[in-house]
Amino acid sequence: MRRALPIRTDSMWPAAPRAFQTNPTCQQAIDTLKAMHQADVAEDATERAAQQPISAATIAAERAEDLAEIQPWSQALTAARTACMPQPTTACQAALTSLQALKLPNQIDQAGLRAAFTAVATACAHRD
Repeated sequence: MRRALPIRTDSMWPAAPRAFQTNPTCQQAIDTLKAMHQADVAEDATERAAQQPISAATIAAERAEDLAEIQPWSQALTAARTACMPQPTTACQAALTSLQALKLPNQIDQAGLRAAFTAVATACAHRD
């Protein structure tokens, strides 16, 4: 004799994940990062195709180019973080500042460190 399988209802299925919605400024920052990445990939492919023998001069030139590319990437990543991440509340910012100010030269104040992390977790927790 076969047993009937239970019928699944909608309440038995996990809730569908919410779609991530971006504001226009965030989307623009994401698009900028994508464009920078595509340009970087194209540049790397061109450099590989025209690869020169390794010399001290080519290594120095490559290093100088890499260092020059750091600033635009850093600015684009900071802009994306600012545009896309929720801004911390005043309480969260105060807790983060307190944690950053907690300088422990040679001794580790376990209780103070634990209290600072707890304060950040409490003040900055994302609640839906």
